[in-house]
Amino acid sequence: MVKGLMELPTNHYQQPVVEAEYKETVSIYRGNPLLEALPAPMTEKELYTRLAQKPEYNEAERKLPGHLRAHLLQSLNLFFQPLSRHQTLAQDISLLICGSYLTRNPMARHYSGEMKERVANIDTSFAGPVSSLQSGLLTGMSGIGKTFSLDRILGFTPQVIRHTEYKGCAFSHDQVTWLKLECPSDASSRSLCLAFFQKMDWLLGTRYLANYEGSHQSTSSMVPALGRVALLHSLGLLIIDEIQHLYQPEGAAGPIRPNIAPSVRNKLLNFIVQVVNTLGVPVLLVGNSNALDFLTSAMRLARRSTGLLRPHWMRFREDDEWKLFTNALWKYQYLKHETKLTDELRREFYRQTQGLPDYAVKLYDGVQHYLINDGEDEVITPDVLVRVAKEKLFPNAILLKALRESNYDELRQIPD
Repeated sequence: MVKGLMELPTNHYQQPVVEAEYKETVSIYRGNPLLEALPAPMTEKELYTRLAQKPEYNEAERKLPGHLRAHLLQSLNLFFQPLSRHQTLAQDISLLICGSYLTRNPMARHYSGEMKERVANIDTSFAGPVSSLQSGLLTGMSGIGKTFSLDRILGFTPQVIRHTEYKGCAFSHDQVTWLKLECPSDASSRSLCLAFFQKMDWLLGTRYLANYEGSHQSTSSMVPALGRVALLHSLGLLIIDEIQHLYQPEGAAGPIRPNIAPSVRNKLLNFIVQVVNTLGVPVLLVGNSNALDFLTSAMRLARRSTGLLRPHWMRFREDDEWKLFTNALWKYQYLKHETKLTDELRREFYRQTQGLPDYAVKLYDGVQHYLINDGEDEVITPDVLVRVAKEKLFPNAILLKALRESNYDELRQIPD
């Protein structure tokens, strides 16, 4: 297997292939099967309902023996409280996908010729300005919930839509609405292309990777091939996660993060720009805080990324959203004696987690496990929060200390 590729099951669809059902939609989308087959835009209330993930809770189960209540705590892993930024992200991803199809209508007379021309115009040395097509940049520090939120939102749109007939005419076409890749650690366009072919094979049962992974295939031939495959299957949105792999502070190279030559990194950046410009496929880049700093200064695509998506997800402040989140989370309590969420506990909870939702869930889970196993009274106190946080959040102690002290120089030195 080529280095950097994932172990994926063969002949297995990541999501079920959905048969196209064409819906009534807004005027600018009508007559385009790629748009009419997409889910209808959701209202704010519908988005909230779809996003929310609140497991069943039965207060009577707090009377169960401790060894059983410990198992009930696994429901915390399923908890998701939607906030305004999640609703904005869901709407904007829908707009990115729909917008990409406005200029790609397979029913249009000159569609085939235009797509061939787009592929022919790909040049691996291209470094032109970014087109008006919107793309996105989603960043935030580790623990903010970017990847979990994004995966949940992407699941609203069927990844593969199979068309067979449109308005009485034969139309055999597998539409891939979105594809998510991880930025290769070596930052090479070749590695990204191979990962792209592998994911497409996984979704469609094709053999693109076998056709293009041979050593005789140069990067210059792979890039146009990726373009052909992307247009052949009407790719609507390309997501590249862990984009901070392109950012490498001085002295950061090692066995996991090889030294990346600027020329290699620039080729990948230029290639991403081309996907937007030439193919008409928007790109959503996802990464940590370092990615924001690096891309803002180094990549032309970052100029367009603020058009739709909020560029950076901040941690919670001690405000109404933190109160909403902690109130919803605190409900999932399986201790013998209920501990009310007082202002004092909420303040200490924030101090220990610094408003990072992933750490908040982990700490709340850890505190209850500790009390069920070792606590006589099973009551949450500020001292218990501090004691459990030292153990449960120890791997993130440097990050949390820097956040408490507002030490931004230290934060910039933390890789993730």
